[in-house]
Amino acid sequence: MKDIVSICVPIYNTEQYLVRCIDSLLAQTYRDIEIVLVDDGSTDRSGSICDAYASQDSRVKVVHQSNTGEAGARNAGLRAASGKYVMFIDSDDEYLPNAVQLLVDAMADDGVDLAIGGYIEKRGDEQHFATGHQRSYSVDEFASAYLSSDCPYGVPYIGSTINAKLFRKSIIDAHALRYDERFVIGNDAVFICAYLQHTNRIYDVFAPIYIYYKFQPEERVQGMAWYYPDGFFLFAYVADRMIRLAHPDSDAYKKLIEKQYIDFLYALINAITNEDRFQNGVLPYLNAFCPDLDFLQACAALDLTEDIVRKDDESLPVRLISELIVNKNYQELYALLKSVARLKQIAPYSGDHARRMIRLNDANFVSSVSSSVSIQQEHTPAEQQVSVSPAIHTAPQQIGAQTIVRAYESELQAQREELAAQKTVIDEQQALIDAQRTERERMQEQIDFDQKLLFDREAEIQSCNAEIASCRQEIERYRQSTSWRITKPLRTLSVLLRKK
Repeated sequence: MKDIVSICVPIYNTEQYLVRCIDSLLAQTYRDIEIVLVDDGSTDRSGSICDAYASQDSRVKVVHQSNTGEAGARNAGLRAASGKYVMFIDSDDEYLPNAVQLLVDAMADDGVDLAIGGYIEKRGDEQHFATGHQRSYSVDEFASAYLSSDCPYGVPYIGSTINAKLFRKSIIDAHALRYDERFVIGNDAVFICAYLQHTNRIYDVFAPIYIYYKFQPEERVQGMAWYYPDGFFLFAYVADRMIRLAHPDSDAYKKLIEKQYIDFLYALINAITNEDRFQNGVLPYLNAFCPDLDFLQACAALDLTEDIVRKDDESLPVRLISELIVNKNYQELYALLKSVARLKQIAPYSGDHARRMIRLNDANFVSSVSSSVSIQQEHTPAEQQVSVSPAIHTAPQQIGAQTIVRAYESELQAQREELAAQKTVIDEQQALIDAQRTERERMQEQIDFDQKLLFDREAEIQSCNAEIASCRQEIERYRQSTSWRITKPLRTLSVLLRKK
């Protein structure tokens, strides 16, 4: 008997596509498979469809559970899987018949702990094909490519989805790897990062093995077709793990974390603008994720000691932000960036297709309240600390936060006044330039008039000169003539002149 491959299928209300998906698994040319169907509290016929397949084929195993979300369903699949290898598929997609065989064959190569294949993306009648750009990757090669500005098209696919991939179950079990259930969308990217920490090499079979169906938002809630105001926390979380995996040298490390730092700050300002779309606001997310982002803490510290963050946008108080991050004063950071968002007049998202990518539990919210209290207690005499209560969350640490905000707003007001004064000077200079331009235009008109008059006078002079020349010619003709009739008047005049 060959090695068993467990294929985990998280399912929630996909009865319209589920038969197509399961049939593609049963049609695999590699027969030694275990199909784990996880019915995650479906309210349609998905559960009964799963049971029907299990009754017909002993390779099909069904798990019924209350709804926990995609990550929870994938974790249930991992717990139920018994194969040497594990792979995944979304219940509205399908595998091509040779998918499992190609991936299993790839795992036979020395040092390969992750085998991947390409995919065909279908949207209606349109089809696109994607795969990697090299046969084999080391983990640091892959992570470095993922983080580069000219990242090959296939690389993000490796790091962003667990479909069309084959994992070693022994690695998953040995390190207790599970999907982070905080991430409603994108939990597979987080799982990939965790798995890669224990991986030697990645092998690409260079063949399409997976059909990924894309839907419009109104057709089906799916992946990245929606706007996620909290999505940047996931992207920052994954980038942070990729930086760890890449092992860059010192200079490259500073460049990487500086880019991620600036991107994170601007995304955070935008998120605060869309705060009404968050679960319990933005602050709980800051408390939940910021302490776990190494690049954020490292870049803030280096900015204070080495000034590594560029200060192109003077309206963003980077050094003050860095100080708040180093001191983990996330309440003050939130208040400061909220003021920045208001002063920048950033427009919130106004579309209809918005969802949260991250689902925090009550403990995360409570921790945000507790951190708010602890910040206040750091500046409160011991005898007064007993009066501090969770009500502080609704009336945040006004002393620290408001002082920072007032100082920042005062600085911005001074900048605005300076800009206004500069604008006045510029307006005055512009008025002078306009007056000089008007005078130049008047003088040019006078010059044009004088030139025209001069041209007219020159034409008259030329005409007179032509007449004079004509008269001289006529006189000379008379003078040189030998005709008696023409010269008689001249002779008569000559005689008269001699007599006088």
